[in-house]
Amino acid sequence: MGKANAIPGQGPKRWRLDVDGKPVMKELEGKDGICGFHYDHIIPEAAAKTLPKTEQDKLAKVSNCQVLWSSVFRRKKESEPDAIKELLCDVELNG
Repeated sequence: MGKANAIPGQGPKRWRLDVDGKPVMKELEGKDGICGFHYDHIIPEAAAKTLPKTEQDKLAKVSNCQVLWSSVFRRKKESEPDAIKELLCDVELNG
């Protein structure tokens, strides 16, 4: 499940923690409800398209992804492109 942290005492292939520390279950990927999750782009793909090609390539990496509980994923709104450029200073882009 990507960069999601393992839960001590639980099978790491089945159970992990999302970025907020909430438990998620592999079988519930893409599902709504408790323990359901989605893979999410930290900087949205739509906003990244407004950036220079070199920055777009960096954002295509796993470092721009996170595991989010389904309810959080649904509430997340895409930022305006100008706000995305400001976020780039705070996001570590390993490429």
